[in-house]
Amino acid sequence: MSNYQYPDTNDELVCKLIDKVEPFKGYWEKSEKKVIDEMRNEILKYMKRFNIEECFLLDAGCGIGRLVGEFQEYFYRIVAIEPDKKRFAETVKNISNTSYSSKVELRNILIQELDNEEKYDVILCSHILQHIQTEELAKVLQKLKAILKPNGLLLITTCHSIEEEDLYIKAAESLKIKRDDIKTLSVFRKSIDARKKDEIMFIYALDVELFTEYKISKRNNNVSIVEPFIYEAEATGEQVLKNRPVIVGSGPAGLFCALLLAEKGYNPIVLERGK
Repeated sequence: MSNYQYPDTNDELVCKLIDKVEPFKGYWEKSEKKVIDEMRNEILKYMKRFNIEECFLLDAGCGIGRLVGEFQEYFYRIVAIEPDKKRFAETVKNISNTSYSSKVELRNILIQELDNEEKYDVILCSHILQHIQTEELAKVLQKLKAILKPNGLLLITTCHSIEEEDLYIKAAESLKIKRDDIKTLSVFRKSIDARKKDEIMFIYALDVELFTEYKISKRNNNVSIVEPFIYEAEATGEQVLKNRPVIVGSGPAGLFCALLLAEKGYNPIVLERGK
């Protein structure tokens, strides 16, 4: 038995947030249906690819058992775990009277407590990772990897904010200023840091303009002060060329040089030996 307690009792906080941030009424239901349909398609593609008629499923964090009913038809056996006692009791109640209850085994345990010797064809982990403490996250992902069969299918859904407002907040935290002190913000570069398999993350490089000047700490290696710079091309000469200018190499410098010459009315020739 688990002593874990789900922090959002009856999903009250989630419901309030949905009502507050939904772009239109019913957005949550429609987006959830789309995600479920995509997971169903992935399961069917997996079964077709490996010529499997029925699979063994783990629902890692089943909540009240909602997704068990959505996907039960594709599996001959299902293990559904839920660490919160109250939600687990509700899951037992919801599934016990269904036509598929005989193939569902319910366990009140944490993901980390699963037996490594029991392997699953498909593991479903829907909106669980955001509720796990950061220091436990690597252990959870390692456990899911350990209990997934070779060539098995792991389906993870979680929330990742791409809202511009969140970038303003993160930038303000990094600069140790208030959110309202930022005049403009733009994404200069976005990439994925996958050097550590257990800590994959998005990396943003932001251009930030402030309303007033601040003394930015030199100890913060992630912040650089950049003075505005406007590139001005050299003035065009008055001499008329008898021949077209030739540029050797079509690398970044060569192409940019050709662009500037073309903008000034010349007709450059670019030579490149590579194919």
